Amino acid sequence: MLTAADLHDDDRAVAVGEVSWLLSGSARYMRVQGQPGRAEPLLRRALELNEGPPGPTIPTLPSIWSNLAGVLVDLGRSAEALPLAERAQAITDRRRELS
Repeated sequence: MLTAADLHDDDRAVAVGEVSWLLSGSARYMRVQGQPGRAEPLLRRALELNEGPPGPTIPTLPSIWSNLAGVLVDLGRSAEALPLAERAQAITDRRRELS
């Protein structure tokens, strides 16, 4: 899955969105299957793809941050998870203010 994410076409925003969606969905599956260690790199790659242009306007971005925070909690890394959960909430709050 990570190799496929490296093969996306930078000129096609749709491809980036699709790859990010697949990575995030695969990570959720890994987490449900009790494999948060395998979910973490998938979510980190999805974030890398989404943090580029157009940035934090991507609708799924807060859920990816939140899911990564949950994975880190599952891995016993709560201190690392808190800023990620806060970032997800900040993006969501900012969107509400703008709408």
